[in-house]
Amino acid sequence: MIVNIISDTQTIEEKLRTLMPILKPYEVDHLLMMLSKTPVEINKPPEHGLIMIQTQDCFGVDFYLGELLVTTAEVECCGVFGHATIMGKEPLKATLAATVNAIIRSPKSGELDKIKPHVECFMLRLNTQCQQERKLTAATKVNFESMADEA
Repeated sequence: MIVNIISDTQTIEEKLRTLMPILKPYEVDHLLMMLSKTPVEINKPPEHGLIMIQTQDCFGVDFYLGELLVTTAEVECCGVFGHATIMGKEPLKATLAATVNAIIRSPKSGELDKIKPHVECFMLRLNTQCQQERKLTAATKVNFESMADEA
């Protein structure tokens, strides 16, 4: 069974969050250029940092798994602040995410219509990639019950 990851109910911010890991630098740069006419000021340029990953073991005891490299950015659009933290050393992606976060909550939210067709195109590409991966994985699936009949 192949499931679509594209949902009509997802906001553009949610779609971008889904796309961030696969967007190439030139695609992120292109999206930022399309939003460049929107009055956005960079308050805090992208910075790299480490955050501690906390989880629980099988007994429910908290422990620290390790550190995760992240990039954070902060921008302002029409008096509204946008913040973003992205996994990895990704200053352009952090800036894009913070910009979208600020624009969504500002009076200029209609500016995001400029990038919607591109985001939809990227979502279709991601969906196609996921379907291809699922088909490849399904081809290697082993049904152990049928193997018992062969023995």
